[in-house]
Amino acid sequence: MKQKLIQTVLIHIAGFIPVIILYITDVITAPMVTAALYAAVLTLVDSSAVHFAVDYSIKKSNQTFYIVALGGTLLSMFVTLIAILILLIFLNIDKYAFILVFFIFYVFTMVHKIYHFNKLKT
Repeated sequence: MKQKLIQTVLIHIAGFIPVIILYITDVITAPMVTAALYAAVLTLVDSSAVHFAVDYSIKKSNQTFYIVALGGTLLSMFVTLIAILILLIFLNIDKYAFILVFFIFYVFTMVHKIYHFNKLKT
């Protein structure tokens, strides 16, 4: 469990390095970096919650697995949607940078989740 969480954090750190390099070379501005940081943290929390739910329920009965894993994933998606709306409405961040970086991080974490869950199945 700890290893999967560390891998998820490392994916986010590796994904944030190009953002820092672009900021140092003055390609992007500070509000874009802030938006990217919010997007990275949000996807990190989302993927960590799903990992916890699946790892908790993987050794349980089928009914418990479906309730905890799929219910946890669904709940995580709704919480993420609400958090995105709150961030975009109430915070003064670059909305386009946030959406782009969130999408990129979400795709990478989704690939990581699929790989992780596929390894759990075998």
